[in-house]
Amino acid sequence: MPFEGYDRNMSKPAGMKSRFVRGIAALLPTLLTIWVVSTVWRFTFDTIAAPINASIREAVIWTADVLPPLRDAFQPSEEQMQLAITRADTRGEAPPTTTELLTQNIDEWWSNQFGLDLIGLLVALLGIALLGTFLQGMLGRWVWRRFEVFLARLPIVRAIYPSAKQLVDFVLGGGERAMQFERPVVIEYPRPGIWSLGFATGSSLQTVRNLAQTDMVTVFIPNSPTPFTGFTVNLPKAEVHEVNMSVDEAIRFTISGGVIVPETESSAPLGAESADSKPAS
Repeated sequence: MPFEGYDRNMSKPAGMKSRFVRGIAALLPTLLTIWVVSTVWRFTFDTIAAPINASIREAVIWTADVLPPLRDAFQPSEEQMQLAITRADTRGEAPPTTTELLTQNIDEWWSNQFGLDLIGLLVALLGIALLGTFLQGMLGRWVWRRFEVFLARLPIVRAIYPSAKQLVDFVLGGGERAMQFERPVVIEYPRPGIWSLGFATGSSLQTVRNLAQTDMVTVFIPNSPTPFTGFTVNLPKAEVHEVNMSVDEAIRFTISGGVIVPETESSAPLGAESADSKPAS
């Protein structure tokens, strides 16, 4: 007799498969989040922080050559000089200079100091903040527009930069023409009977309102799974219906192709209602 709590279905292949899939479904979001964060961290550190740290070390080395107290702190000892010369003679190489050993001492000291590598990241963050402050001013906006005009003239860059800028503006909400989504809505599009999820972005054009002689709403209908592209339509306000979800939930719904549905709008799976409605035989 099996012990209490034993599940007979655990020994069945179908039961094990179901439990395995459920375990993967539970772990996958966490693993993906860790992977994304670690990838962003490595990219930021390797491409931004590391070059800044290298420049700071070069500045320290240059300063040590002209600043006696700093030079004395990292000055190679006679024992270190003799050992380096002996190693160079053994390998048949030229003996290192005092400056080379000084550089080696500074590099070793830098590597052994916990947290110094974060200086490059902090400098990068400070530089980004200063750039953002500069771009908020009239002169900064003018300079950046001139820079974007220059990029638009480059043969390869002009094919990539506009799409990349649109994607960044969509995700971060930056830029002067960033998309501002007021609320998620549903409309009958592209024909009556087909309902599409979109975002109300504001009132329509004055010309459209005058022609329609009614209140109009501008709706952006995103594509799946790339919601930063889509269609913009103008509809009468009466034909635009709000849905009970946030903008973030609507974006997740679009990116997932309708798989990720918020709890406020979730319903029974396809076929569940019809199966429940069948009379018991």
